[in-house]
Amino acid sequence: MVYNILLANNEKEMVDALQDILARQDNVNVFVAYSHTQARDILSKNSIDLAIIDVDMEQGDFGLLKTIKQTWEYCHVIIFTEVSDFEPIYTATRYPKTKYLLKSDGFTSLLELVSTVLHEINHERQMDSIVTQSRRQLMEANDIIKNDMFLKMVQEGDISAKEWAKKINMSIDRTKNFVLIIGSCKYGQNVLDYAQNNLRSHKIAKIIALNLNKYCKHEYLVDNRGNILYFIQPNYENEIDSQFITQIKSQLELVQENLNVTENISISFIVDANVTWDSLKEQIHRCTMMFSAYYHMDDSHFVADADSRFLMGQKDDDDILSSLPAKMIKSDIQKFLQAGDYDGCNNTLSRFKDTLNETYPIHSYEAQLIYLNAATAILTYVHSNNLVPQLATEARLYKLMQTETFQNWAEGFSYLSDLCEVIIRIQSKANSTYAKNLVDKVKAYIRKNIFKPDNITLPFIADMVHFNPSYLSRLFKKVTNISISDYIMECKLVQAKHLLADSDTKIQEIAENLGYTSQSNFARVFKKSTGVTPNDFRSQSNWNRHSEVNKLK
Repeated sequence: MVYNILLANNEKEMVDALQDILARQDNVNVFVAYSHTQARDILSKNSIDLAIIDVDMEQGDFGLLKTIKQTWEYCHVIIFTEVSDFEPIYTATRYPKTKYLLKSDGFTSLLELVSTVLHEINHERQMDSIVTQSRRQLMEANDIIKNDMFLKMVQEGDISAKEWAKKINMSIDRTKNFVLIIGSCKYGQNVLDYAQNNLRSHKIAKIIALNLNKYCKHEYLVDNRGNILYFIQPNYENEIDSQFITQIKSQLELVQENLNVTENISISFIVDANVTWDSLKEQIHRCTMMFSAYYHMDDSHFVADADSRFLMGQKDDDDILSSLPAKMIKSDIQKFLQAGDYDGCNNTLSRFKDTLNETYPIHSYEAQLIYLNAATAILTYVHSNNLVPQLATEARLYKLMQTETFQNWAEGFSYLSDLCEVIIRIQSKANSTYAKNLVDKVKAYIRKNIFKPDNITLPFIADMVHFNPSYLSRLFKKVTNISISDYIMECKLVQAKHLLADSDTKIQEIAENLGYTSQSNFARVFKKSTGVTPNDFRSQSNWNRHSEVNKLK
């Protein structure tokens, strides 16, 4: 960060000495003036951050200070002078960013003050940068909000709704027809993610706007695939005629050339004249399908009319796609991922892969719609289960929404299948760890509360861990190979053995504390498990408590 400092004083030796000191700093440019005339000339040609001046060298007043403030409003000023009268000091310091220092205070004080002022300037620049950045981000956010609202209007077919139109402040007349232009970009060797693609498309849309402003009124939006949609009407009361369309196309060709040369971006346009708001959704779909056809034939950029009919209306292909509804693949993938069923995921993806790969190029809009529905289902599952960090590198998650990185649909759907396998494997491992931890928690709770029979029933424990009782019972048995009721009984028997061997507690009391309905019922259960009655067990007194307790963990 460089600071421009002006030294203006008729004491040449002092100015030269001060210049020599300040010029030693790498980030300082020093301008020297020995007269008011020289100072004014420097101020007219250079932006000055800090001026160190005396009273006006010709007039004996603060005329130079006035000139500085008129020329550079935010310039800081240090008045370094021998004038110590109150009135000039008061007059000078009424100007903003102005400080007053007597020469009798010496160079050291002046240099300290200069350092302080430079810190203030640095802080001001940082704040200005923050404000500028905030304003830019606010403008970008407003553009994105407007774009999202406009896109929703288009997708819902409610473009004429007055309340929506007011919110986005549309400049075009919704009662008249318009020209629809759809632009689609290719970025050379650069592979962009969704966010980069979206931001780049907004930037290009604004470049196009600069070329169209003098010819028409327009609105634009960027759709979810990064395509730029322009809605154009002639200025004033002019009609949409062939001359108007020719003007628009010539401007689009200029945009193509400039972007190709300066940004290595190839952008193509399809122009659809005299579109009505009611037919907008159908026209957008039709134009987007045309892009697939053109891209399949030629990779160069183009400006085409929507009236072109080639490669459109392929009935056999439409029949194929109608047999593969995009929403079906999304719901199926979600269902199989939730169930941890890799075979289900793979079979579903394979069916779509084989059918699409035989018929559709990688740029086909309808085929991409099917792929993106499957990818969205996977991405939603990944985010909802916090799997992004684990998958980011292991499964090349960055490729998920980038169909342009695949050579064909076989490669694309094979990638999805591999990704599902990794997800299910990670989730299976995570679920096993979670299940074991949960069961360990339940076992510890049972052991701790074994003398509270009402608190260790299956419904009570299930409610405590927020599980369905039957599901908890199945999960417990899957992890431990015994039922939860059998585990509770084992815990009771271990505690009973402990009390029988290591205390004088009556058998009746032991039975009651462990929740048995009677002493005889307790004795029957105890003998069935150990082969001896409680009395006989107590008389043997050779029980290994430590070993028995460890078995329960």
